[in-house]
Amino acid sequence: MSGLSGFLRLGLADARERLTRITAFEPPDDAELAAVVEASAVVRLVARVVNTVRNAANHSAFANRACAVRGAWLRQLPAQRTRETGAALVTAASAHLALVFWQGRPPGWLWLVVPALAIAFGLLMALAPSRGLRDEVRP
Repeated sequence: MSGLSGFLRLGLADARERLTRITAFEPPDDAELAAVVEASAVVRLVARVVNTVRNAANHSAFANRACAVRGAWLRQLPAQRTRETGAALVTAASAHLALVFWQGRPPGWLWLVVPALAIAFGLLMALAPSRGLRDEVRP
């Protein structure tokens, strides 16, 4: 029995050694990994697209105007922003209803639920006193 147990012990040790060599994973160096990623044609294409979009956004008159409008909006008093948002919501829902009626009223009443909720919420925002909103201008 000693010969057979020695044979099995040596076989298991050999299998363990081979498995550790096969399954051992050496993580690549960060510089090597970065070089492989940067060499990829897809990554270069994505980088070019991102740079082109960034340059276009930086030199776009529309983007500059949108940033100016956003800045003006954020400089308004919070209570005033709430009232104006409510008025815009009522206007949008009313315009939607007018266009639907102009094309011909659909059957039933369920199509009125969402515009009615939007108008109710907009009226609440526009007309209700703005409690808890500080009337301070943001810097």
